[in-house]
Amino acid sequence: MDGKTPILAYALAFFGGIAAMFAFIDMAVFTLYLAYAVLGALFGAVWPATSWRWSVWISVPLVATILAGVVLQGAPRVVDWLVLIGVPVFAGVGGYGGAQYRARKDAARVSGA
Repeated sequence: MDGKTPILAYALAFFGGIAAMFAFIDMAVFTLYLAYAVLGALFGAVWPATSWRWSVWISVPLVATILAGVVLQGAPRVVDWLVLIGVPVFAGVGGYGGAQYRARKDAARVSGA
């Protein structure tokens, strides 16, 4: 792998974030965190060169939706804060973990272990 991430991967991450938002929005907050962490790990493992950026691309649809809801409804609820802070963090940790998994897998293959 030459370290370059194709531009379509970012669009795929954005639409993956939208799909996760609709699939897991009625679930518990930790389930939403786990879904975004797994999604970030998948993208981080496939394209490890941009591991931390997957957090941004994956969580932008949900964060923008929450912010629009807060603007339209007034004061944010506690769950809004939990989602605004937790989803990007868990997506970033997942992306970093996926990149580390890929790096260890490649190192083991090179060393012949």
